[in-house]
Amino acid sequence: MDLLSLSQERHELFGIAKAEWDLQIEENKFCEDYKIHGTKSKRYRHIPNAEIPQGSPPYLRAYLSTPRGFSLRTSSIPGAGTGAWSDAFVPRFTILGVFEGVIHTLDSDDNLYSWQLDTQGCNGTYVIDATDPSCSNWLRFFNSPTKVSEENVISVSCEGMIFYMTTRDVEPGTELLVWYGDPYGKYLGINRIHPEYDLNRSVAFRANVLTFIDPDALVFDDRTPVTYQNWLEDDDSDNSSREVDQTFGLLLIYHHDNQWHWVVERNYTYYTGPPGLQLPFVCEDSSYIMSSA
Repeated sequence: MDLLSLSQERHELFGIAKAEWDLQIEENKFCEDYKIHGTKSKRYRHIPNAEIPQGSPPYLRAYLSTPRGFSLRTSSIPGAGTGAWSDAFVPRFTILGVFEGVIHTLDSDDNLYSWQLDTQGCNGTYVIDATDPSCSNWLRFFNSPTKVSEENVISVSCEGMIFYMTTRDVEPGTELLVWYGDPYGKYLGINRIHPEYDLNRSVAFRANVLTFIDPDALVFDDRTPVTYQNWLEDDDSDNSSREVDQTFGLLLIYHHDNQWHWVVERNYTYYTGPPGLQLPFVCEDSSYIMSSA
C-alpha cells in the first residue's frame, strides 16, 4: 500500500471510532428526551408496531407487528434465516420500536433472541426473551452485521427497555442490522474490536507471529521457541490476551505511560476488512523491533 492509501485508511478508522463515540452521546440524549416526552418527542420519530388483527393466530404476532414501510424476508447474512428490511427511506435516529419479549432472570448463551439488562435500583439482571413469536414483535428478526459497514441500527437501553435506533439514513431495500454484543458475536465467530481500542493511539510494532504447538509451548513462525511471555500479565480486560487463536501476532506498543508493553494482536477485520491490520498501526519489520527492544 502506498503512503496516501495508508493515510486514508487511518483517517477512515479514526472516523469510525469518532462516530461510535458520538452515538454513545446520542443514546444519552435520546434517553433523557424519552423520560420527558415519551413517544411524543419532537426530536425523535417513534415507529409503533402494526396493529395485530383480531383473531390472528398467536404465533404470528411477531410477523404481524411489522410496521408499514418494512418487511420480513430472507436475510442477506448467510444462514441467518429471516431478516428485517426497510421498504421506504428511514431517516437517521429514527426509533424503530421497543424490543418485546418475556421477562425473566434466567440467562443462557443458547438464547439468541434476548437482551440482558441491569435491574434498576438494585443489584442483579433480567432478560427480555423474544424466543416465542407470540410474545414478541418484529424486532426479534433483526440480524447481526458481519462488518462495520453493514451496521445501521443500535440498541439503546432506557427506562428498563431496549429501543432500536437507526444510526444513519437507511435507503429502501436495505436490511436492518444491529450488533447484539460480544457474546453473540463470539457465537457467530465475529470480533468487533476497533484498532484504536487496543493500540490506544500508541506507537505499535508487530514483533512476530506466534503459534501454540501445545498448550504450554509457543514458537515463532520459524519454529524457534518463544522465551518471553510477559504479554500474559496484567490483562483483566474483557478481551483478555489469554483468549487467542492457535496462531496470532504479537505487538510491541509504546503506551502513554511511557513504557513498552507486549500486546496480543487482535482480530480487527470487522473494521479493517479481510486484509487485517496494516500500517500505520503495525510495522512488519521485525528485525528493527528486535534491535530497538
